[in-house]
Amino acid sequence: MTTPELNTPGNAGYGASMPQGNTVPAGPTDDVSFAKSLGVDQTSDTAEKVKDAAQHGIASAEDTMSQLQAKASELTSNLINKVSVDELTAKLEEQVREHPARTLMFAAGAGFLLGRAARK
Repeated sequence: MTTPELNTPGNAGYGASMPQGNTVPAGPTDDVSFAKSLGVDQTSDTAEKVKDAAQHGIASAEDTMSQLQAKASELTSNLINKVSVDELTAKLEEQVREHPARTLMFAAGAGFLLGRAARK
């Protein structure tokens, strides 16, 4: 079995072919530069594909974030509309009347924790 020579006229090496009449200077440097040029071309193409995929991913993430933000805003406004300040006040007053000791202990504990947090 014979191996074709890589640096012969009409054979640019590494499987690429050149039109007849073009000569490729012989030597290992030409093979290396040819291989580098192939690698650079392929790397550029791959980099463009990765860049496009990244831009698509960013756009998709931004769309998703916008949708989530809109949904969270809607849920928050619904919650605020459902909760009435008068209802909360009535429930708190009822809790204090039914369980004054427990409410006082809870208020003292919360005050103690807030006081410690304020000192730091």
